[in-house]
Amino acid sequence: MLVWVARAGASGRLRRNELVGIRTQASLASDEAWAAAHRAGARWTDVGGWCGIAAGAATLLLVPDGARVAVALIGVCALGGFAVTGGITGAREAKRVAPPGRATMSA
Repeated sequence: MLVWVARAGASGRLRRNELVGIRTQASLASDEAWAAAHRAGARWTDVGGWCGIAAGAATLLLVPDGARVAVALIGVCALGGFAVTGGITGAREAKRVAPPGRATMSA
């Protein structure tokens, strides 16, 4: 899901909404800010999604029983770290292009 959101947001297929994506006051302020946020954060978010996919596949298919929890935790931490970095990067870009005079949330 995270890989799809990252790619759909970067390509413009993910429209401004209140459910998924980089949702800050700045990114929701305009279609331009929304698009800029998702283009800026896409690479980080995409990597995070692939980390989750890789960790899940490794946990299910490749890793011996004793190491599964460790691999799963590493994958979840990588997914979260990259996704947060993508969100912060996108939020900063949205603030840069948000319409003047609109209050923005800090990232």
